[in-house]
Amino acid sequence: MKPVRHKTPKKTMPKFKASVKDPIVVYCRIRPLENTYDQVCIKPKDEKTVALFPPDVSQNTKTIKEYHYSFQYVFNETTTQKELFEHVAFPLVQDLLNGSNGLLFTYGITSSGKTYTMAGTPQDGGLLPRTLDVVFNSIKDYQAPKFVFKPDKLNGFDIQSRNEALYDQQKEMGRTPKPKRKENIGEWSQRIADSTIIDDVSPDMSYAVFVSYVEIYNNYIYDLLEDAAIDPKRKVRYFNIF
Repeated sequence: MKPVRHKTPKKTMPKFKASVKDPIVVYCRIRPLENTYDQVCIKPKDEKTVALFPPDVSQNTKTIKEYHYSFQYVFNETTTQKELFEHVAFPLVQDLLNGSNGLLFTYGITSSGKTYTMAGTPQDGGLLPRTLDVVFNSIKDYQAPKFVFKPDKLNGFDIQSRNEALYDQQKEMGRTPKPKRKENIGEWSQRIADSTIIDDVSPDMSYAVFVSYVEIYNNYIYDLLEDAAIDPKRKVRYFNIF
């Protein structure tokens, strides 16, 4: 598969960027019904508004009270993973490769589609795998040698000399490789990657990528990149600090 240079989508869905006055951009995505016979209680009213109404209406009720909620954009149930990525996450990836911070998260009740939106499927990736694909597609010619940039575990990094980086690399090569976890890999090993490339990456930049992937469930944190199997008895408790 040949890389695809990014072009502005032809669809009319606008891309929104946060401003100084409005630092948070909120989107709404409506998931399709699993059962077509289920009653609908939410519908898009226009491109920025959704209407909520009771699914069960008594025959004695003469009026149906609707509640309207506005967002920067409302994606209906036919929106594809690719379309969502192009209009929500891609601008953040562009800013990231140009030195700006970005944050994107999904919020909703259980079974509202958060995991599908973020992870997707092997054949149709969500926001996270597409983001990683585009990042590495775009910086492959500008990646720093391994261990030159070293995380300081404080959301920063230290810069090492070539000799220090080579020493760390030799230490890693001398370690006994850990057995890879095989569970939950399945067809993900043959997933379809996003081939989009961002062209305007500065050749004067040097890039290093550090990834952490954790799950917070029932007030416990699980490291999803840990090589060893997760021991349910060994949990790390976290606390909300306000």
